[in-house]
Amino acid sequence: MPLQSPLLSPRWSPVKSAPAVPVAVVSDVPRFLSRDACLAIVSQVRSFGVTEDTKILLTSGWRGNVRWARNRISVASDWRDTRLTLGWYVSLNQVDATSIRTAVDQYRQGLLFGLAVGPSGYGVSSSSPMASYPKTHIWSDATYAQSPLERSVLAGQLVASAEQAGMLSAGYLSVEANGYGIASGAGFLYAPQTLAQCSITVRDPQGTGSGWAGVSSYDWGRIDAPKLAAIALDKCLKSRNPQKIEPGRYTTILEPQATFEFISKVINLDYLEFEKNAGNDNVARPFNKSGRYEYKVGNYGPSYAFRKTRLGEPVFDSRLRIWSDPLDPELGTLPFDITNGDPYVPVTWVDHGVLTTLPYNSAYANDQLRLPSGKPWSGAFRIESSDPPVSVEEMIATTKRGLLVTRLVDVEIFDPESVLCTGLTRDGVWLIENGKISRPVQNFRFTESPMFAFNNVDQIGIPVPVFSPGSPAVVPAIKVRDFSFTSIVDAV
Repeated sequence: MPLQSPLLSPRWSPVKSAPAVPVAVVSDVPRFLSRDACLAIVSQVRSFGVTEDTKILLTSGWRGNVRWARNRISVASDWRDTRLTLGWYVSLNQVDATSIRTAVDQYRQGLLFGLAVGPSGYGVSSSSPMASYPKTHIWSDATYAQSPLERSVLAGQLVASAEQAGMLSAGYLSVEANGYGIASGAGFLYAPQTLAQCSITVRDPQGTGSGWAGVSSYDWGRIDAPKLAAIALDKCLKSRNPQKIEPGRYTTILEPQATFEFISKVINLDYLEFEKNAGNDNVARPFNKSGRYEYKVGNYGPSYAFRKTRLGEPVFDSRLRIWSDPLDPELGTLPFDITNGDPYVPVTWVDHGVLTTLPYNSAYANDQLRLPSGKPWSGAFRIESSDPPVSVEEMIATTKRGLLVTRLVDVEIFDPESVLCTGLTRDGVWLIENGKISRPVQNFRFTESPMFAFNNVDQIGIPVPVFSPGSPAVVPAIKVRDFSFTSIVDAV
């Protein structure tokens, strides 16, 4: 029996008088560029006179997704894209000979007018052969094999439980595959990668309750979509008709997704992308010693100022360890930084609460440390406790009065020095009294710093994968004291 999606509503059927339009499926266009295809394009670029020292970056990919709202599919797509970048300036999404030649001419003009970066050592280092890169867990046949029809059928199954309960479901399923190729100097790097994600929200039609669940991975086989749908429905039903309580400081249990959305403001991307450059005041501020500099001799100049950092000092609770390993099967990290080819290596960023290292690029590694490559930040990380983990149920049982928070949204930093953040709770907040959940409460706006909250920890849970497409993370629930909620928010 052929598969049919229950989300294809009869009211969306084409008008009977409309002529049937055949849809041509382009089967001969590759989903992404293979290693051989990338090498062929690199060879063609260089045949037009581009020197070997010029960095050539090839990114290509395919994505298939389905999105639904109010229990009906709203968007279903399947698309492909390819991008060729020369140096740091010229980029195009056509790789035929004519387009490549035009791009090469633009690149040369950019060099003449100082708009493009020419050969300058930023490319792949020939001292880092491909054999030295880790063989990471980044490919899944289950992800790559999923068809559009399978996605729509699965979406229908996920909606069914919410529809039977009289609730409204919205969500997003996505699978993709990408190829990354970098050529510069004598080096050429290539890696294929798959990504998958599932996010589900269930809401009460009267607007009195909302539940959410989601997770991302490189492997669709690791995503239990029906379980996510059941969690979202359960949270929706239990969060209906929330009551108002006064804002203030509460003992707060942040579920893993909420923990990630909060702590990532400190340890993710912008604040850890660190070149020890005193000229950039926005880099690694929470880990700088305010107003303190050191001066070193190097290619930057005879006396160049670098910020002194808090390396070797406690920055979080002494039980917390934050680390990343490209071989971690739950993370799915590329083997190298596609910016400059630096290999990702196992790194412990914070050990027993102490800041042990910060990322740096190849330029800093070569100039100051006399090392062949940098120690880049992949965006992927794992947080765990040095003590035995505690379940969320145990956290609730040991809480006299506090709040349980599903997740945080719209988290923004408004004081970079202290990383003081503001944001909103969403999709389920419950009051805990005498070790039990007593009732759902309305959402809050919070104003808090992760640097304070994660130095005020009571208990740490079991690390689990969370929803973080493109920057995978494995994070525990964490119970913190005196978390600051500053106002009530009416929205569910």
